[in-house]
Order: sequence, then structure tokens, then C-alpha cells
Amino acid sequence: MWAAQYYKHKNPRHWLSSSGLGAMGFGLPAAMGAALAKPDAIVVDIDGDGSFMMNIQELATIRVENLPVKIMH
Repeated sequence: MWAAQYYKHKNPRHWLSSSGLGAMGFGLPAAMGAALAKPDAIVVDIDGDGSFMMNIQELATIRVENLPVKIMH
């Protein structure tokens, strides 16, 4: 949630968040969806350790589908 509060937005519609819910496990699947929707864009997932571990199996999908997702942990 800290990233959503302090990130300086430059363009509209370039930030995807679970809003005020702080839903754990949201980041990586959302980043994968964003990478599929905009394959030429750089997609960065800012994740905590618990959220990342809830979806660690998705690393295999990212590799198999060759999705351009960057993960900041």
C-alpha cells in the first residue's frame, strides 16, 4: 500500500492497484494480466514477501508465456 500512496503518477491509466483493500496476493496476477493486455509496456509488480509467496507458482507461467513482468520484492 505504501507504493500506491507515494508513487508519482505521470500518465493516467498506468497504475493498477487493489485500491484501499490492501488485498494480499493481488500484485503478481494483476501484473501478468497487465502484461498480456499491453505486451509492449514495461510492467513492474511491487510486492511484499507474503503476497509474493501466495503466488510464487505463477513464476512458471511468466516463464512459459514469456511475459515481460518485473518483480520488485
